[in-house]
Amino acid sequence: MGIEPSERAASYSQSRLGVEIIQSLFSEAELPPNCDASFDAVVFWNVFEHLYHPIADLRKALRLLKPGGWIVIGLPNVESWEQQVLGSIG
Repeated sequence: MGIEPSERAASYSQSRLGVEIIQSLFSEAELPPNCDASFDAVVFWNVFEHLYHPIADLRKALRLLKPGGWIVIGLPNVESWEQQVLGSIG
């Protein structure tokens, strides 16, 4: 399951990957009531720096995790090898 605010990216991911995508901000996503404590991991990949309420979003992510689950946060680094090789995209 994924949550993606961009309608275009959500549609692409769902059709290309066959993954259920909720088109919404994470903080506003309406998840089914049976989602609490049902995920092995919640991943914020190059998104955490865009969150309006990161602490509230972390609390929401914690509610979604099974015991022993992981929160993974990837943040962009302008000095990373990816940035040096790929440069700015978009």
